[in-house]
Amino acid sequence: MFHFAADAEKSSGNTARAIELWRELLVLEPDNLEANFSIAATYYDNKENIKAKKYVDIVLKIDPANEKAKWLSSQIHVRNEDWEGAFISLEELCSMSPFTVKYWRSHIENLYRLNRKSDAAAIFDRAILCVEADVQQYPEFIFLAEEFLWKEKARRLCEEFLKSSQDLSAALTELIDGYYSAGRAGSACRYAIRLKQRNLELFENSIGVTKLMNLLQWADVTLLECGGDPFWGQWKDEVFNTELVAKAIVQKARTRTKNWQGIERMAMVSSTMGRGGAERQMMFCLNELQDDRSKVYHMDLFLHRDASRDPEKTYLGDLNTSGLKIKEFGFPRMTDYMKHEMMHELEPWLELISHIPETSQNRRNLISLFYHFIEGRYDLIHAWQDLTNVLVAMAALMAGVPRILMSARSLSPDTKTMLHMRKAGFLKGAYLHLLRSESVVLCHNSEAGAQSYRNWLNSNEHWFPVLHNGTSFDELIDHLDHEEVGKLNEYLQWKNGRIAIGSVFRFVPEKRPLLWVDVANNLLKSRRDVCFVMVGNGALFEEVVEKVNQLGISEYFFFPGLSNSVGNWLENMDLFLLTSRIEGLPNVIIEAQGFGLPVVSTDAGGAEEVIVPNITGLIAKQDYVSEISGLLLKSIEDEEWRMNAKLVSRTHAREMFSVEGMYTRLLDLYGQMD
Repeated sequence: MFHFAADAEKSSGNTARAIELWRELLVLEPDNLEANFSIAATYYDNKENIKAKKYVDIVLKIDPANEKAKWLSSQIHVRNEDWEGAFISLEELCSMSPFTVKYWRSHIENLYRLNRKSDAAAIFDRAILCVEADVQQYPEFIFLAEEFLWKEKARRLCEEFLKSSQDLSAALTELIDGYYSAGRAGSACRYAIRLKQRNLELFENSIGVTKLMNLLQWADVTLLECGGDPFWGQWKDEVFNTELVAKAIVQKARTRTKNWQGIERMAMVSSTMGRGGAERQMMFCLNELQDDRSKVYHMDLFLHRDASRDPEKTYLGDLNTSGLKIKEFGFPRMTDYMKHEMMHELEPWLELISHIPETSQNRRNLISLFYHFIEGRYDLIHAWQDLTNVLVAMAALMAGVPRILMSARSLSPDTKTMLHMRKAGFLKGAYLHLLRSESVVLCHNSEAGAQSYRNWLNSNEHWFPVLHNGTSFDELIDHLDHEEVGKLNEYLQWKNGRIAIGSVFRFVPEKRPLLWVDVANNLLKSRRDVCFVMVGNGALFEEVVEKVNQLGISEYFFFPGLSNSVGNWLENMDLFLLTSRIEGLPNVIIEAQGFGLPVVSTDAGGAEEVIVPNITGLIAKQDYVSEISGLLLKSIEDEEWRMNAKLVSRTHAREMFSVEGMYTRLLDLYGQMD
């Protein structure tokens, strides 16, 4: 009775009451496994990790082999970034239940998070060894290999699966169904071609093949065009269901009449308002649009339903909401979106969008956005970041929105890690189709970023306007907490009149902090009146500190860690050094110049775009330690250049990259979309 009532309360969203009921049961039965586990799972869903761990530990104490509890425990460790605990739990789970793919997936994913790529590949190989005695289990592991972009491993497993099968036609059908359901239409087509050649009757009567052929009919492509001819070894790049759906939407939307009246009703859409670069620019845009008394817009902001609303972790506390409505998009998993009052508007699109894999949130998010856009009757929708861009553009075209502006990331998605890309392989094809619509524009924050997307899309036919970021320099100086005040004072005493060369970045491979240390070490061979400060944290932090210690130069390095007020650190540096491998628009160089810092940087992305070359900064054309340290040495020894660069840097950055200037360019861009 308690369980039934508690489950009902949880299903209705009343988690506090559900926990109360389970606790009442525990008063009577303290060792009730289901009640303890249910409380743990509910706390976990509510992101109350400490409480979740308390109850899951109780379950494991009573039943150390409880598989559900071990899995939940592993995910609590992951969320807390307790990697040792996570990997111990996942190792146990993989051993206990080697055919459960989600255990292997979590193990591999978390190794990738720590940049342990070879270990991740080894874990997958171990998984195959564990299941190789039962080749019929291969399909799930084939799709796991595809998910982590191990194409060759997946292809090899497919052939082994087919060769070992007693019924080749049935095995081909299983691969077609699996690839289609995973959203990989290209691979599904390759195996459908083989099935058609081998068993035409099964090909014509297979439900999976029927769905696949319906998708191809919508997108106006053939089996061979989508999958290539496997007989001749024509293994094309993967074609994804979602990109074919995007193509069909663009074709169908061309028949809709659009209302190209002036811009009055506008919406911005982002998955979150977390403290990232894109979210910060969106916040600036929204505030400027609302503060502009010369124009009156009806403004809405859409955020995903799961996005944090914590003002400490987001820009919501910095957002002017006086004339802004904040709405949610996205349906909970159990929501029946067919019962929506706008269902009649969705009906003409329902068959087409059914081809978007149900396993992801993309279909539900697309439908939710479509309903909102139909109701809002917007004149312009401005989306931010790649996955949101694609879903918003698809939904907006379906809803007949006449102007759709997509703000890209600093660099194309292929420069991101595998973890960013593994569930978004459809982005490239979807972008190419969406950009063929006269209503859709993709803008960038630097020319380097625009060129990055052109190269990735292998296309120069689209208009890619550039809207440089705005920077609020005053906000970079903030009141420091007691701990950071102590660190800053310690740093100033430690600096002791030396020339401070510094940087602010995440300690991740693309920023190359180890190269930064090598450059510093090389400079120390020529100058000992210098010191180095590296503000930030990240996956490579401990490796960087270890390298500094091994080189015997720790007395010259200061590591303050993360800072919420980087301006306080920048204004106490003398030179700024960036050694990135890739950049879009390097905001940190803009910020450094805004505080009068001359810059030395590698030739990464838009680095040269944001300085006045040879006046406010120097760019190393080769990523050689000797060249970069040589430019630093030149900057130090030419005091006149350094003093002039300090003056010009501040003026240049604050005039060229102000929020006000960005807003003026934004309005010009909106106007060009008529």
